[in-house]
Amino acid sequence: MTTILTKHESAWKRDPRQVFQYDVRGYPPGEGAGIAQFPHHGWSIMRWNETEQTEWIENFQTADDALAALQARFDQGDSALISRRTIEGSFDIVWMNFERRDEPPVYALHFMPYQGMKNGAQKRRELTGQEALKRYLERLGFALLRIYTILQDVDRNYSADLPNVMMNEYEFAVSYRN
Repeated sequence: MTTILTKHESAWKRDPRQVFQYDVRGYPPGEGAGIAQFPHHGWSIMRWNETEQTEWIENFQTADDALAALQARFDQGDSALISRRTIEGSFDIVWMNFERRDEPPVYALHFMPYQGMKNGAQKRRELTGQEALKRYLERLGFALLRIYTILQDVDRNYSADLPNVMMNEYEFAVSYRN
């Protein structure tokens, strides 16, 4: 039987009536998720269980996009809580299409944890556009000045190797773990 997550209005502005927060239903007992709109950041998601919750993460264009992301993760077997625990490792950014400057840049991102890394090739994440890379680095917790330095390095060298990066355990599991 397929579980379908649904969003339900939980907070709105009065005049005009505009929903800015939803509860997400369909998770196993003791677990849940929320979707909320933040000014200048779009829609974000939060997961929780009976003992802990996450920060608001990601930026989606619409609440339906956020719900679709939660559904996709749930369908992949990710019903567990998004953890606040972090993993330390090396984070690499490679500009894949640097020779085609007339196209939007495509970046391949690799995170290699210092402990527990399995043998063989590691899964990568791809982002298109410098703004998408900037937002992702912000979400990982890099300071804005550091982000601009990283972007300059990638622009100049077509790649950047960032040692000692702390990544959220959930982000690693969803984006990089085989």
